[in-house]
Amino acid sequence: FIADVISPEIARLGQTLAHWLVLENEFSQQFVMLPNYGLRQVAVKSCPFSSPLVTVRTRALWSSHVQSRYYLLPVHVSGEIKAGASFSSSLYMVVLRLFRREYVLAARLMRHCHMDTQLHPEHAWTLSLVALIQHDAHPDAH
Repeated sequence: FIADVISPEIARLGQTLAHWLVLENEFSQQFVMLPNYGLRQVAVKSCPFSSPLVTVRTRALWSSHVQSRYYLLPVHVSGEIKAGASFSSSLYMVVLRLFRREYVLAARLMRHCHMDTQLHPEHAWTLSLVALIQHDAHPDAH
C-alpha cells in the first residue's frame, strides 16, 4: 500500500526524481516505486543551469525499449534508498542524477553499475539517454 509516513531522506530524493511513489508492506518495509521513463531536459534560456525534466512515455521513445516499466527500490531503515538493488535501477538512477546535474551523487552511484555479461537492450537504451546531455555546459559536468 502507499506509505503514509515518508522519511526526510526520501522526501529530499523526491525533489530529484521526476515521478515516484513510496510503498510500504505489512512488515513496515518501505520501497520507492520509480518509473523508468525516457527523460529530456527543459532548456530555460534565462536560467541555463536549471534542471527541470520532462518524461517521455511514447512507445517509440520509451516503452518499446524496456522490459520493466518501473523499478521497486528498497528503502534502508535509515531512510536511504538501497543502492544497487539491480543493475538496471542503478544505471537509471545514475542517468537521472546526471540529468538533474547532481554529478557527485551520480559518481557515487556509478560504483554499483557493473556486470560481467553483455548489456541487455534495456541497458543500452538507458545509456543512450546520456547522449541527450553530452553538451551540458555546466562547469561540473566535465
